[in-house]
Amino acid sequence: MKPRIAALASLLAFGTAHAHHSAAMFDSTKCESVSGTVRNFQWVYPHTWVWIVVPGANASADAAGDIWGFEFPPSGSLALAPNWSRTALEKGDKVTIYYSPLRDGRHGGLGNTVVLSGTRILHGAPNAFACDEKLWKPGPSGSPIDAISTLKLENGRIIEP
Repeated sequence: MKPRIAALASLLAFGTAHAHHSAAMFDSTKCESVSGTVRNFQWVYPHTWVWIVVPGANASADAAGDIWGFEFPPSGSLALAPNWSRTALEKGDKVTIYYSPLRDGRHGGLGNTVVLSGTRILHGAPNAFACDEKLWKPGPSGSPIDAISTLKLENGRIIEP
């Protein structure tokens, strides 16, 4: 009876892992950035989400702007990266997000890096390839956990490589 339970458990585990979506909806050949104000930060599994409000072309004092959504790795993975935590971002924080855009042109994408108010850099994970090549170099271990940012912050301004 135990072999049947083990077989069933492994089938269930495979089915759950297999059901996860691919990254095909993102254009990983591009690295773009957008600045805005944090609307919501969801420290959840299977993906952490950062929602920001970006002033649109028609934004005024009456209109907040467009809402953009960025998918990041799971909270368990981000917890291993420097500066990330459940409270790393709060509603109202000013951020610049580097990301690989959605292929269909909607506002958002696969998040790679968040620069918080020009004071702190939050690197998501090696998932947006064009952004990794542009913004990060391997750390001492060669692991993404200790990757070194090529972004510099000077007087609250982002200096890109």
